[in-house]
Amino acid sequence: MVTNLKVLKNLKTYLLSAKVYFKEFILLDILVASAIVLLVEDSRITIPLIIILFITSIIVLCMVGRRRYKELDEIKTIINNIRKNRYQSSDEIELSKNLVTLQREIKKMHRKTTDDIESLNKLQQVRSEFLADVSHELRTPIFAI
Repeated sequence: MVTNLKVLKNLKTYLLSAKVYFKEFILLDILVASAIVLLVEDSRITIPLIIILFITSIIVLCMVGRRRYKELDEIKTIINNIRKNRYQSSDEIELSKNLVTLQREIKKMHRKTTDDIESLNKLQQVRSEFLADVSHELRTPIFAI
């Protein structure tokens, strides 16, 4: 019973993930169903074929949703790991082969962010040294007076 609930929950999650493709699937189903109605002359075969078409579409939609869900989850994991500073270099960031373009962009973003942080740290250090030098230079004449 628990596994059935888990399967139904996963199925719901995958269908929700694939809802961006729902309109395209419905349009395709309508086109194929229209072709079935026009080409099949026996009405006893037409209705079962259309039902099989819709069931097949739901199964394919679940499969597409599952894949999309896993890819989005992979992206979320990478972003959370970047946010938590779990990568020392951008070379450690790896996404699946379907997301190579996105992987390149995330690596560029990580490199830029890392470079920006290093630049800010250097600026902070220069600022601290400058204030120390100015303070020292001002203190000497004041004490002389």
